[in-house]
Amino acid sequence: MLYSGQADLGAWIESEHRKLPLYPNLGNGYLGGMLGCFAEDDGGEGPTAVPGVIHVAGVFTGKGTSSHRAETPGVFSLYPVSAAGSPVAFAGSSLDLATGVFTNRTKLPGCGAEVVLEQRWYAHRALRNALVYEVALLPSRADGLAPAASCSVTFSGCNGHPTDTVTTVLANTSDGVIHALSKTTAAETPSTSLVTVGRVYKQPPPTMALKPAATEVFLAVLTTSLSEEGGEVASDPLAAAARLYLRHRANGTATNSLKQSHEAAWSELYASRIELGGAADDPTATAVAAAVNSSMYYLLSAAREDWPFSTSPGGLANNAYLLFLSIIPAAYYYRICTPALHLRRTSTYEAQMHGQW
Repeated sequence: MLYSGQADLGAWIESEHRKLPLYPNLGNGYLGGMLGCFAEDDGGEGPTAVPGVIHVAGVFTGKGTSSHRAETPGVFSLYPVSAAGSPVAFAGSSLDLATGVFTNRTKLPGCGAEVVLEQRWYAHRALRNALVYEVALLPSRADGLAPAASCSVTFSGCNGHPTDTVTTVLANTSDGVIHALSKTTAAETPSTSLVTVGRVYKQPPPTMALKPAATEVFLAVLTTSLSEEGGEVASDPLAAAARLYLRHRANGTATNSLKQSHEAAWSELYASRIELGGAADDPTATAVAAAVNSSMYYLLSAAREDWPFSTSPGGLANNAYLLFLSIIPAAYYYRICTPALHLRRTSTYEAQMHGQW
């Protein structure tokens, strides 16, 4: 269930007219976003997308007219630009629909002929408040051995891009970890209040000396003033995010177990699913199967059983309104394959179908 591409994802250049060709969507039903640095949605059919923003389910703004999803500044939209002082070259990328992990690989000729950088992003399925970014040097394809020496890689990106729906009211750094408190700029409706969002994350440095056979893991935790955990988080979302950050870092980052628990949670979610038969060499059968797998991924990445807010009409991750699954098929999918999600998602509207179509 890989959605892979050959487009040059290594060229996430700051130019306003360059786009991330695959538009990988990541989400866990609580957090979601479209990864990359870009100025517009693909196709130009939807509202203008803001580079690398994060959407939190239930956090909306009125924008003075009607309800819109609030856009929280992103944290991990990064791409390599050089290694050991030499240019880099795109090697490949994929969005694994079975595990919700987007992977990008880049050749680093300045560090050795066979040295490849691998970047991985995912919205943790079990830890709903967590976004994870991992980076590592891969073994040589020729001998399977790790690179002989460390490699200095320089990155660029579009993290912290300001938005017109959320404003940062407090930000400080402690031991390299950023603590930021943001607030929606307008209430969703005249009868609702502004929502605050706490973000705690360690921002990857612009240049990293990556060690052979080692994975660098960066964690971001977001909480809101919406009712969570019996109201504890609602009173001080930034303090709650800081507590969760320390807990998740101690339990997962230090042991490199975050990816393992994330993939295990997706595997459990897929225990009930839809499989279509057909010959492997039948293009119609494979196209329909790909559409079903893609549909399931976007539905599951936009909802979860432990959060009472339903997804937006375009999905949790982005603003595009390209292809839709109507409320009736969506409701039946949740009822049949994920009954716990159905019980919490009776007001789900539509789920965006994007990627494998």
